Amino acid sequence: MVKRRLQFFLIGVAMIVVALSFAFAVYLLCTLQNVPKVGLMGLRAPVATSTQENGGGSPLPMGIVDGGQLQGWGTYQNAAYGFSFKYPPTAVVVPLPPGDAVVRVNFPAMVPGTNLSEKYLQVSVRNSVQGKCSNPFESYVEKVETVRLGEFEFTRETGSEGATGQLYGTESYSTLRGGQCLSFGFVLHAYNLGAVSDTVTREYDRKVESEVFQHIIASVQFFATN
Repeated sequence: MVKRRLQFFLIGVAMIVVALSFAFAVYLLCTLQNVPKVGLMGLRAPVATSTQENGGGSPLPMGIVDGGQLQGWGTYQNAAYGFSFKYPPTAVVVPLPPGDAVVRVNFPAMVPGTNLSEKYLQVSVRNSVQGKCSNPFESYVEKVETVRLGEFEFTRETGSEGATGQLYGTESYSTLRGGQCLSFGFVLHAYNLGAVSDTVTREYDRKVESEVFQHIIASVQFFATN
């Protein structure tokens, strides 16, 4: 009698284990099917829901920068894709080899001595898929809005994502031009305090370091290509 009860008990335990294993397998399968794209640092970037600051009405107007504020700035012009923008004299323009990325512009930090490692703009041109045009980095997006620059609309996406000892803040502006997606992607790459040097004790100010991005995107001009 005792032996038979033990057999029933073991059978019951085995059935519970099988049921739990099946439930976990179903959960894991559903989770994997919804894994989003890999982001800037190889992290999983969740799909962001598009929102607008003004409650879903017309696109937000972008501030137009007074030309006097950009006095002494250089001009980058791309005849192949028909666009130009201005950049500060302290920036370094780096042409890139053929590919989606067209040009990179490196900027010095506005405030030295912080944990900001690099700060740059990367302009990319990609073929639009089904009329979609968005974040060129495929990174974690926290906020999406539509902004207007003159007669042109841009999708503005901001976010941040981290890796071991590092943090990337991204801000991108994308617009469709002749069936292609033109994106201006700004990146702030910082290290966690103490990750590199004990002498760096100040966090960088994202608002201060991002101010130049607003001036550059407001200076963008489009023109006809040959």
